[in-house]
Amino acid sequence: MKLWLPFLSCSALVRFLALPPQRRAARLHPWIGALGIVGFGLAWHSRSASAQSCCSGASAVTPARLSLHENALLGLQERATYVLGSFDPQRRFASSPTGTSELGSQTDILAALRVVSRAQISALVPVVTTWRRASARSELGGGFGDINLAARYDFILAGQSVRVPGIGVLFGISLPSGTAVEKARRPLATDATGIGTWQGNVGIAAEQTFDRFYLGVNAIVGKRTARTVGEVTEQLGWQLTTLGALSYTFDNAAAVGASWAYTYEGRATLDGQEVTGSGREQFLLSALGLWPFSESWRAQGSVFMTPPVRYAGRNQPAPLGLTLALLRTWS
Repeated sequence: MKLWLPFLSCSALVRFLALPPQRRAARLHPWIGALGIVGFGLAWHSRSASAQSCCSGASAVTPARLSLHENALLGLQERATYVLGSFDPQRRFASSPTGTSELGSQTDILAALRVVSRAQISALVPVVTTWRRASARSELGGGFGDINLAARYDFILAGQSVRVPGIGVLFGISLPSGTAVEKARRPLATDATGIGTWQGNVGIAAEQTFDRFYLGVNAIVGKRTARTVGEVTEQLGWQLTTLGALSYTFDNAAAVGASWAYTYEGRATLDGQEVTGSGREQFLLSALGLWPFSESWRAQGSVFMTPPVRYAGRNQPAPLGLTLALLRTWS
């Protein structure tokens, strides 16, 4: 398996989304039958394969998470997005104006390490690329994004008890290693790659397995530090993210699933005063998949979107996109 496969797939998506609607439909028709054949082959292969790890469901939801039998992980993930439009302060959706569009790509280096039997740490180093068009101007830019470090400790493992779900605590920190928007040098700010401040996260995870099914729910609270831009001190509001996921694991440890995420962010402040209408919200729906090539190699990915309907967001863009990751693990 080549490491450049995720890049080729996401680049193809970006080119496809840039086509006019009529050409998109024409290109989709030949692939519908092919996808059906692939899906049938996946189901058939999973029926005849020997039983493997039962923890694929959780790994499909979180790429950099170690399964119970794994001690280390290293991977590459590509994320491609197309902005459908945006939501206003009243949660009304509006498509991108004629003559404007935005495509994004993010390449992540993933790593995870088991510290003790129930504790693991992970890191994500992103490289962000953005193509943006406004009126007669188009622009491509990017650079290193904000590095994320995380830790997880499981007090109770999923499946350990029939009545009590698995319980874990989550910790994370985001470093301002990217370029903040006010420091961008390009006219359309395509070289802005970070939020320009530190962010700390703490959360709790509950999960359980039911034979081949995995069900998980997370709640994470985040807080960003204040920063000074010019003569103004600003700070983003508290952030609450809830996530739920359901997945099914086949005999060969392949997994499919779906997840939802809701993020709420309070009002921002300028010089200590709250800014009316500055709060943000967003729903994100995802379809997930994981395929093991061997005990040490697996590929996984997702298709995600924020529905372009009212109340699905506030003061946020509505993305459509996919992620593809190739991971190498050590037991």
